[in-house]
Amino acid sequence: MVQIESQTANTSYKQDEINYMVTLYNVVSSDGYIATKDGNEDFISDKTWDDFIRWCRNNDAVVIGRKTYETLQEYGEKYTDEFESLKTKRAVVTGNKEYKIKKGYVAMSSPQACLALGENILISSGPILNTSFLSEKLVDKIIINALPVKIGNGVRPFKKNELDRFTLISDKEKSDGSRLLIYQVKSVA
Repeated sequence: MVQIESQTANTSYKQDEINYMVTLYNVVSSDGYIATKDGNEDFISDKTWDDFIRWCRNNDAVVIGRKTYETLQEYGEKYTDEFESLKTKRAVVTGNKEYKIKKGYVAMSSPQACLALGENILISSGPILNTSFLSEKLVDKIIINALPVKIGNGVRPFKKNELDRFTLISDKEKSDGSRLLIYQVKSVA
């Protein structure tokens, strides 16, 4: 268990006797991209969006980065309304104290600050925030929803290939040909 002040054997967090579970979730193409170079995510289907919303509902809070927040605002009302109607807390991590976000979101200054949002936290973001959470050893598991489509070139979920460092604990092929990969994050001594 990792306590806020000190690290021990695994990466759940304990603060005031509360255990925290932090899960990083990304949808990727079969060639490992979360978006095209220009940020387009058109390869993500409505069914995949519904899966993401279900994951959100199973957590106390969903944390996204500034760029993910801005992309979400461009999705259209159907998607933003569904996301923003979740009873789950929604947070945007940004280092810019002047950054304006919509009502119903809370601005967080750092990954560490997000632990105050609840016991079960889902992160769904891009390479900068994903890598920040990992480098601060705040992630317990990673869920990758790999879709059966190649986009050729684009934005990876991490600044460098991080998945090799972790243990694949589940690999399930779904009826639509996508694969749900779950990794346990190894503690670094």
